[in-house]
Amino acid sequence: GENGAAAWEVDFTRARLEGADKLAALLGRPIAYRDIVEGNCFAAPEDQALAKAVFTPQPGPMRRIALEHAMLGRDGAALRVRHEGVIRTTPDGAPARLSCVTRLVQPAQAVAEFDALRGAQSGPLVLVIEDEPDARELAAKALTRAGFAVQGVSGGEAGLKLAGEKQPALVLLGARLPDGAGWRVLQSLKQDSNTRDIPVIVVSLNEDRARALALGATEHIAKPADRDVLAAAAMRLARLAPAARAQAAPQAHKQTG
Repeated sequence: GENGAAAWEVDFTRARLEGADKLAALLGRPIAYRDIVEGNCFAAPEDQALAKAVFTPQPGPMRRIALEHAMLGRDGAALRVRHEGVIRTTPDGAPARLSCVTRLVQPAQAVAEFDALRGAQSGPLVLVIEDEPDARELAAKALTRAGFAVQGVSGGEAGLKLAGEKQPALVLLGARLPDGAGWRVLQSLKQDSNTRDIPVIVVSLNEDRARALALGATEHIAKPADRDVLAAAAMRLARLAPAARAQAAPQAHKQTG
């Protein structure tokens, strides 16, 4: 657990993870046996197949493994980790133990910007995760006029943490965050039982629509987003209270440009 590394073992015969506390401290999130053998150690979508081959090994001889992949920590930090170890097998070749050392390769260093909470604080909260200040401002204007409270944040990691803490009625996510963080945030939101039921609108290029919906987005809106379209989608998905909906609808129709 020192110097950015953690030693741990998976006992496949007893379905047990040893050294979980050290690995959890390194990765910044709780971790259990099933997170390794079924969850592929939180590997990013593009690294899932490679991770599965290591953490759900097929029968065979004892062998060494080396694997590097991206992941998202529970606190929202984007990490890149490297695993090196040995898979030991029974005499008939069945996987018995995976002894491994995991090291941080590239922890995220970005500092997020937080916008002031805007709009009626009694209204449903929309969390806007977007690195472009102009896009956050456009969304805030459209959504506060529609009766929402709006909190903007520039970083995907910080936005993921806020979503878990504040449980917003809706997340508006810019998928094209630096280093692909937007897609990792969307995947993490939908895999975490604490946030999976929060509707997510992805705002990005038209070509991203299929990927956004496949990863669990409720809706995709092409960028640059129209204020009326944003307001209408938010009102439909976040289930505004009837009184707030009735007050907001005329204001949404008055918006121009």
